[in-house]
Amino acid sequence: MDPTHQIELAGFPPEVQVTHEEGPGGLLLRARSAGRGLELLITAEALGMYGEGPAVSLGLSQLLRAVEAGLPDIEPGVSPARVVFVGD
Repeated sequence: MDPTHQIELAGFPPEVQVTHEEGPGGLLLRARSAGRGLELLITAEALGMYGEGPAVSLGLSQLLRAVEAGLPDIEPGVSPARVVFVGD
């Protein structure tokens, strides 16, 4: 599954760049804007339990809420803050 279309439909402001990266641990979604950012990891277990489409939709909703509330600063040389969405 390619979440690019879901990202396009999620309604992020134009100044916020949202990317995704699939890995063995799951799907990593990143939201960044002007030195601020947040990562959200949807674990492979969560993707399997909830289904890829619904899990990505929920993850993007969480990122959008974080954008609206104000993304945390990214300190130079440090990865952005990360939230993890796990399966039950």
